[in-house]
Amino acid sequence: MSTTRNRVLGITAATALGLGLFAPVASAAPGASFVKASAGQYLLAADSPAAFSVADAYQLATGNAKLEITAASGTTPFGTEAEFKAGKWTATATPAGASNSQKLTLTYVSSSKVRVALPAGTGGTASTIDLLKDAESQGTLEVTYEAKVNSVSWKVDTTDGTRVGTISGTGLSQIDGVSLTTQVAGDSASAVTLSAVADAATLATSTSGYVVVKDSQVLVKLPAGVTGKEGTWRVSLTPKAGVRFTTLSPATKLDVKYVAPKITKLSAAGFSTAAAGEITLTGSNLGVLGESGNGVYLRPAAAVDATGDIAVTVKSGSLKQTQAVLTTPVKADVAALTAGEYRVVLKTGFGFSADSGKATDKLLAVTPGAVTAASSAVLGGGGKVNLDIAGINLGATAKEFSAKKVTATTSVTVGAKTTSKTVTLKYVDADTVEATLPAGTPGQTAPITIYQQGVAFSPVNVNYAAGITSISKTVLTTAGGDVKLSGVGLSGTFKLHKVADGASTTNDITVTPASEKLDAKGKSATITVPNTVTEGVYQVVVTPSGDFSGATQLFTSKSVISISNNG
Repeated sequence: MSTTRNRVLGITAATALGLGLFAPVASAAPGASFVKASAGQYLLAADSPAAFSVADAYQLATGNAKLEITAASGTTPFGTEAEFKAGKWTATATPAGASNSQKLTLTYVSSSKVRVALPAGTGGTASTIDLLKDAESQGTLEVTYEAKVNSVSWKVDTTDGTRVGTISGTGLSQIDGVSLTTQVAGDSASAVTLSAVADAATLATSTSGYVVVKDSQVLVKLPAGVTGKEGTWRVSLTPKAGVRFTTLSPATKLDVKYVAPKITKLSAAGFSTAAAGEITLTGSNLGVLGESGNGVYLRPAAAVDATGDIAVTVKSGSLKQTQAVLTTPVKADVAALTAGEYRVVLKTGFGFSADSGKATDKLLAVTPGAVTAASSAVLGGGGKVNLDIAGINLGATAKEFSAKKVTATTSVTVGAKTTSKTVTLKYVDADTVEATLPAGTPGQTAPITIYQQGVAFSPVNVNYAAGITSISKTVLTTAGGDVKLSGVGLSGTFKLHKVADGASTTNDITVTPASEKLDAKGKSATITVPNTVTEGVYQVVVTPSGDFSGATQLFTSKSVISISNNG
């Protein structure tokens, strides 16, 4: 918008005013001069009215070294270049609200156009340019400096995923609003309008908003997520009425990129439906899950939509941009929860996360059943025992069983050291596996724990027993003699029990070996069968002591001796 000061043209005779021939005229308008009309008379003449304008009333805050000012159509106030110079044309620029003006130099272009070097100003403010001829104002016009964004820096909060932007420039106090709009082709998402807050401290505790810190700085906080499509979204600054922003270059300076959260790893492959547990989810852009309406769900593997989704609680205080701790649901609280495979689904304003096609986002819900052992003991040297496992269909073949991811462990104490050991499992049928226990110490208990995808079943205890695994002589005469035994837990007392006596131990013969014939590790012993023994079939019975106290003896074929004189 431009304005001009109108000139007053007065024609009068000095004598008509009752003045002397050369008396001054106090009411002469700026730029007026006297011209002789006839003898004894003078006329007061003013310059022709002039209006001035510029092509664009909005100018860059950095100034304009070649701002052209044009007179109103049909007027030629500047005359020829010689007349322009003779008129001593100059100009001043006065910022709005200022009392001091800055003198400007005019450059002649034509009789109706001049050029001026407009100084830099403050964005969003106006400046009045006054054109002067012979130090007298010939008209004014007003230009408004455009507000401008100079730079933008963004920082993503590593906890909640919000973005805090520092926008620097000039005239930023003239902002009337800030919004976020999608730039993604085909995305019809509504713009997100940010609210103005009182100060930076308030912004820090808000989920989104903006605050004008000073004329040269605005802080903007963008939400962690938006409702729409992934891709580029643009921050737009809405100026107050009468204010204009300089076109951004590049236009992408205020762009941000939104990407849906993704899962890269789960700390476990399964969870129990019987007891709540915790699973750590690792991924990217997870902070958005904390916003209203967003969350984590379990979706049955065969489901085609969200109908059967089960909400999963994110542990309070655990949510970060790259990690979240999930509290797994239990059957007692969620009736719809059944054993089987689920996909972990992330719900945000971008929709539901897609199936990765990998184990990355899969969880197996397991309902642990009872585990029973077909035998309560194995030899201290290790051995095999069949286990029946309830709660799992182990499959129809060994291959199907392998896919069930069923494993087992036990803890073994040897000497004073207890270590965890892997138990090898072999498929038997849909309910049974054969477990091979490692060597242990007779008298100790081996708790076998079955796992499916890492979910533990209640352990079943199998004891390590003493036993004879090798015998040097299986047949003796009634004359007796030495017999060397090999095995585990061979310590304490040794007896010969006549098999024909059944459960009665009345006639058992004690044959405790001499200490020098007893291995301290319980691996061998030499017994002396007395010459008082009678013919028959005997079992060598061991009652362990010392490190093997409490161990039972597991019967083997190697613990049998025949006494006969018929050899």
